[in-house]
Amino acid sequence: MIYALDPLIVGTIKLLETDNSIEYPSGNQLVVYTQVDNDSDFPCIIIEPSAFVENDVTRNSIGQSHVLNIEVISKFKQGQGGWGANNNIVSQILPLIRDNGLYMDLSADSLIVKNQTIQSIQPLKESYKDGVYYRSIIVVEFEIEENP
Repeated sequence: MIYALDPLIVGTIKLLETDNSIEYPSGNQLVVYTQVDNDSDFPCIIIEPSAFVENDVTRNSIGQSHVLNIEVISKFKQGQGGWGANNNIVSQILPLIRDNGLYMDLSADSLIVKNQTIQSIQPLKESYKDGVYYRSIIVVEFEIEENP
């Protein structure tokens, strides 16, 4: 059994940053991170693993189910900004993740994505001394098996 997390993260970054441009505002391509430092530019996109379980286990194969969080974060000064930036970016991401019949291509790693489903989108707003952070967390499940 191949643990598919690294290929899945790389594939997601490739999908959102290399193969397609997520922009906000128009003309400014966003960077996709797996870890962001304190000096990062906002808005940004972060890919974070959330869960893994075996699924669709048979005598001949062991499937995997991975849950990834695709997090959109924008930051504004107190009293400025709102959900508009996040909503625009999420609207660009959704058709890339959920296009009928098209699944992420992990064939280079001998893996097949059998299904990918958006489980939820969770909006969060957090206020700190340095500003207000708007976070939209897209929770996506990927069902994967090895290519025989």
